[in-house]
Amino acid sequence: MAAAPKPASASGDELPTNIHRYRILGELGRGSMGRVYRAQDPNVGREIALKVVIPGSFGETAEEAEQVRARFQMEAQAAGRLEHPGIARIYDADTDPATGWAYLAMELVRGPSLKQLLKRQGQLDIPPLVDVLAQVAEALDYAHQHRVIHRDVKPANI
Repeated sequence: MAAAPKPASASGDELPTNIHRYRILGELGRGSMGRVYRAQDPNVGREIALKVVIPGSFGETAEEAEQVRARFQMEAQAAGRLEHPGIARIYDADTDPATGWAYLAMELVRGPSLKQLLKRQGQLDIPPLVDVLAQVAEALDYAHQHRVIHRDVKPANI
């Protein structure tokens, strides 16, 4: 039986143990709508990225928190329709019944982000840069053809 979720504070530097059935392994990052954890899906035995909205953790009112949660669920439904090699696959989206946190379970993309690569290497040579930009453009074009707008395209998300 899975352990009950360990509460995390709203300011929360403390990692939860579980979110719904997913075992939390570490934090990957924080964004405008929530946090992203590296997690284990015990049902299929794979590591995933778990994007979570924690109501009130970003200083919003209860009404604003509900708007954030609704926007997050719309994002999950839109992204769940996409199947492209340049876009992380969505596996699951729901709300943790123990905490009320909305979550999105998605493909864990391994390797450095473009931000990390640029920090480590400095400027990229033109051919690899053009290759990266072409792949990003193809993925965004595919998403736009399916009426999905990313809204947070930046080196940390590439």
